[in-house]
Amino acid sequence: MPERNDHYVVEGITEYLNPGDPIPERREVDEWYNSTAIIDRLQVFVFLMGLREFQAMPPVDSEGNPNTLSYFQVAGRTPLIANVYITYSIPLLTCFVPVGIHGYPKIPWDEETTTKAPDNDWGGYCTHNSILFPTWHRPYMLLFERLIFNHMRGWVENSGLGEKVKDLLIDAIKTWRLPYWDESKEHDGGVYKFPDIAMKQYIQIPSEHLLQGPGYLDRVLNPMAKFTLKDGENFGMYGVDYVDDDANFGICQATGRWPNATVGEEWINGANNYTNITDAMEEHKWYQWKNEPKTRTLTLANSVFRLLSHQDSSPFAAYECFASTRQYSDPRDKTLRPPLNWLSIEAIHNNLHNWSGGLGHMSEIPVSAFDPLFMLHHCNIDRIFALWQNIWGDGAEHWVKPSYPDHKWDDPSGNWSTVPGSIVDSKTPLAPFRNGSGENDYFTSDDVKDWSTLGYTYTGLPREWKPRGGGAALAAQDNVEGLSVGLGLQFRHEVVRAINKSQGIARNEFLAWAAAKRRERDGDDEEDGDSKKSGSIVKGGRDGETFNDYVANVTYNKYALGGRSYVIHFILGDASKGDSGKILVGDRAEIVDTVYNFAGTDPAACANCQRQREEGALCVAQVSLNRALLKLLEDNSVDLDTLDEEVMTKFLNDELKWFVTDKKGKIIDIETLLPHFEVHIAVGEVKYYYDTTKLSNHGSYRVLAGATDSHPGGWKA
Repeated sequence: MPERNDHYVVEGITEYLNPGDPIPERREVDEWYNSTAIIDRLQVFVFLMGLREFQAMPPVDSEGNPNTLSYFQVAGRTPLIANVYITYSIPLLTCFVPVGIHGYPKIPWDEETTTKAPDNDWGGYCTHNSILFPTWHRPYMLLFERLIFNHMRGWVENSGLGEKVKDLLIDAIKTWRLPYWDESKEHDGGVYKFPDIAMKQYIQIPSEHLLQGPGYLDRVLNPMAKFTLKDGENFGMYGVDYVDDDANFGICQATGRWPNATVGEEWINGANNYTNITDAMEEHKWYQWKNEPKTRTLTLANSVFRLLSHQDSSPFAAYECFASTRQYSDPRDKTLRPPLNWLSIEAIHNNLHNWSGGLGHMSEIPVSAFDPLFMLHHCNIDRIFALWQNIWGDGAEHWVKPSYPDHKWDDPSGNWSTVPGSIVDSKTPLAPFRNGSGENDYFTSDDVKDWSTLGYTYTGLPREWKPRGGGAALAAQDNVEGLSVGLGLQFRHEVVRAINKSQGIARNEFLAWAAAKRRERDGDDEEDGDSKKSGSIVKGGRDGETFNDYVANVTYNKYALGGRSYVIHFILGDASKGDSGKILVGDRAEIVDTVYNFAGTDPAACANCQRQREEGALCVAQVSLNRALLKLLEDNSVDLDTLDEEVMTKFLNDELKWFVTDKKGKIIDIETLLPHFEVHIAVGEVKYYYDTTKLSNHGSYRVLAGATDSHPGGWKA
């Protein structure tokens, strides 16, 4: 990373690109890692070597000052950090200080000025529960990508290998970009998959001699399995004394995924129970089952599919709703935020943190970025953001601006770089990341709108590189189907076809169901089996099928439990509080989905968090009910044969349950501990097209009165 005038400029890997060159892709991690192509095998090898070197850098130098570009300092001082205490004295202009970006220590990152929020002793740079959430993380991932690449290149240059081998490796890594984990991609057998690169605790790598002749395989710790401090060191020695309930992260010597307990050797040395991650993603295993779980619950793919899908009313593509969990309107007025528009990329992101961590690091805001899985996860969030931009194009309503006339994105408290009372928009600095050497040369959302100028792209998106100011990704082109898609019909069709294939599980299931019902109606055995269940489920058409579509929308207080994270569970059927204090699920039940409140317990972490806590900040999320309802429609033992609104109102009021638990699965009382918690049901119509180049069309949604009357937190008309 270049150093200019004592400020560090975050730059993409563009030094090997010329105008018109194909832009290297950020690739799906399993596809890249398991590739047999020589260039990919070399990239994987050098990536693991570079990441090992990055992680091996001591957190502090010999004089006790932060080793500021070490993995510990960069990952540990993530924008998610909320409760990390360090007591270093750091000269602001003599070293690069990637610390305190969100919380402790209360020191600016690469800043010379004093805070612009004088009433708050810190301010921070937090953008969670904010419309800047997607755009702020784009230069942050670019920083990770650049630093890892620098270590990859540095490892090759200092490896002692022959010049021809060095040239071979340098040529290979010129097209490397940070990989992403497509968490919502369903693999063979209809399952989600944890990345192969992060499974094994140890990996075998070619010794340096093997690259030049006969040699051996060395067995080393896998830097993607966990981040490990050197022998005898723990996180607490470097200021991380974060404690959540009974989990002391300060005693950890390595990051952990789904540890079985928060004490003992497994906790200290770092578990990597990755099978629990896919179990959580598929079945949401927080429950006490009367018997074994009967089916997988694959909700993640459907959530991403819906997030990217076409809507025909009050555009679901409105940036404000897409970007953040923040509740901008009065939750008592169901007309201010259309009932369809409660799903966001931030909510999907939150769930993945929970499913990936269990009781471990990824589930806790202050320590999540120490886990190398964090990079793959947030790279995928950026990819989903880019796909959304591709589909919806360059229209003003699809960028960083309020989507509704009565909404104002103000920042009354300010932070280190934002004056209190500022209105947040596309020109708000994405501090502390600079794209120039000047004092105020920060990235803005407008600067990162065109990802192609940053030196990377994703599969199916534009590949021709143009320097900043002449980007390819969002160049103005003709209007397509009434949308300013910017990329042209070919790119859009490729992206939509891929989404329908990889994430369109609900689409495929409902179209298959409709086809089966039609065959039964047209056959001689129309009244046999469950053929009578076709009812008014299907509204056929020449180009697709239309169904009633039901969603549950939830409003929740982010800091209701003092900032402790909690999980909201939705279940259809037989579910209750068991003797253990956990959710007891019976045989006649379908797990619908979960919502994770991803918060932080430190009241002084940053101005944004502090203000949200004081104001009782509300968040919103949405879960789709239709896939679970379809399973019940297919079950002859369940008395349900239609998706008609009148029938469903009573059915959902009787059968839909929701619970709130802590991360260990203990039920939390909604009425006494969660003020402003509310669930309402909305119904609309979804049309699934036979044409795979068309996204589904959702519209005409309205709140369903009487569907939530009988439960704590249920909306009552």
